[in-house]
Amino acid sequence: MAQRCGVCAHPRIGEIEERLHGPHNVSYLSREFSITRQSIQRHRANHLGRLELKERLDEAEPLPPQASAQDTFLASYLQSADVREALRDAGVTRATLRKWQEHDEGFALRYHQAEAETIEVLEAEARTRAIAGSKMIRRVYRQGHLYEEIHEYRPSDAMLVKLLQAHRPDKYGDKLAITQTTIVKAVDAEAWDAV
Repeated sequence: MAQRCGVCAHPRIGEIEERLHGPHNVSYLSREFSITRQSIQRHRANHLGRLELKERLDEAEPLPPQASAQDTFLASYLQSADVREALRDAGVTRATLRKWQEHDEGFALRYHQAEAETIEVLEAEARTRAIAGSKMIRRVYRQGHLYEEIHEYRPSDAMLVKLLQAHRPDKYGDKLAITQTTIVKAVDAEAWDAV
């Protein structure tokens, strides 16, 4: 018995086919329309000819240039500090990002600058949480009813320790790691002296 095409039976088939005629990403379409990637690929290969391809391509908007997709990605990445979200906003895949990084030196430089800026923003937030703290809300209930709500800022000792370890590892770093390294170096030195 032949399997029925999930895309042909989908209530939004017109939208799906319109998107398949233009630039598209099968994974994004799969998530957006709640259809498996294999169904979309099978439909594209076997059933897409129902709409007149030539007419649809004439009406479709031109594919955006690579530079604007790169700019969209970088702007979104600077805003969110999240590569996955920036990829989704730019409408590109992780493989495309890797190609841009490997083959486009200008993009690679701009990406590393954006990455450095996002790390600086995260470090500033970490410092704020370590010193000023983050907002904590405590709710006090008595006899099942909310009695009071206390808003307070609590500094994070753990964050403070992590920052100190990152900036002064010689003084605040993990002593066990330094001791193990010292022991290994001493054993290696004795082994070389014996030879």
